[in-house]
Amino acid sequence: MSLAERWERDEKQGIMKKIIDNFRKEAPLKERLAYALREIKVINSELSTALDRVKQRDKNIFSQVIHAIQKNDAEHAAIYANELSELRKLGKFVSQAQLALELISLRIETVLTLGEITAGSLAPALGVLRSIQAHVIEVIPEAKKEVEELFGTLNSTLIELNANTDIAVNLEVADDEARKILEEAEIVAESKIRENFPEVPLDLIQSNEQEELSS
Repeated sequence: MSLAERWERDEKQGIMKKIIDNFRKEAPLKERLAYALREIKVINSELSTALDRVKQRDKNIFSQVIHAIQKNDAEHAAIYANELSELRKLGKFVSQAQLALELISLRIETVLTLGEITAGSLAPALGVLRSIQAHVIEVIPEAKKEVEELFGTLNSTLIELNANTDIAVNLEVADDEARKILEEAEIVAESKIRENFPEVPLDLIQSNEQEELSS
């Protein structure tokens, strides 16, 4: 490759990098929010994969609980049951994060449909994302780039909206809305966990433990 060809290629790459780096700052608000919706879909797809892994792991550990109970091995049954409990906490969070992101997505879609993009309409979405961001990255580190870009897009959009309006965002109201979104997602997530994961027969574990103690 000639020097001239390398120069032209590097120049093009430099231009593309600048376009990508400045996208969130310079793109129209509508395009930025459409981009945020695409990022949410990517993240939720990764969360779905993580939830499938949790379900498979849960199935395996649940089998170990039942096997230990059948062998009257209360000690290992309790160990497996505790591990199962922790795994289901993770499953609940993944499900809650998915639902929260879906609610954020619906809010953004509503904003785009109505064409009324305001700081007040987006602030709760950013509050929700801020609350779950670190844990989502911990659960699905492969989606770190998308999560950070989503946060950056919403944050830069909110800053711009704040700068272009005389009406200050009521942070207390925004935080309260964000909390309600997370609580709603948590309630639905708990219901899904109960529906999709069989209950651990703790009464059998406890009865076996009592038999061990009395023998």
